[in-house]
Amino acid sequence: MEYHPAVQREVSRILRHYDYISPRLGDAFWEELMTTIEAAADAPLRFHQVDQGRRRANLKRFPYHFLYREIEIWIFPKARLTVYSSKLDGSEHMKYPVVIEKSETGFGAYVPDLPGCVAVGETLSEIEGLIREAIEFHLDGLREDGLGIPDPSTVAQYVEV
Repeated sequence: MEYHPAVQREVSRILRHYDYISPRLGDAFWEELMTTIEAAADAPLRFHQVDQGRRRANLKRFPYHFLYREIEIWIFPKARLTVYSSKLDGSEHMKYPVVIEKSETGFGAYVPDLPGCVAVGETLSEIEGLIREAIEFHLDGLREDGLGIPDPSTVAQYVEV
């Protein structure tokens, strides 16, 4: 399996967060993440299908999930500079800043206000659609788990130097 650099950075950030709280908590997160990824790799049809060709695997004890295709796995647990909207219900919209980074193999995106919500893609237009979907899936997962939807709090600006 290969992971996009943005995914690697996000997982490292999550691990640092849990290790800061308790090294045992960081170990537990890592173990659950690896077990769930291995389960998806061993039995790709095991988890819920979210659309044609993609499935979603939720971690049981941590507020993260990942989306994957049978040939590739993307971690999606929370994205600055470009803002996307996600419906909360029929009338209300929330706007989350999204960071989109270019890499050697494509693009990665993450949502600072939704820890673990990341996406990777080959083109800018693909990553814009994928991160919007990731935000919606992340918020749906929070709702399904009975957790509150976090208010956007990150502020993004360009600084000229």
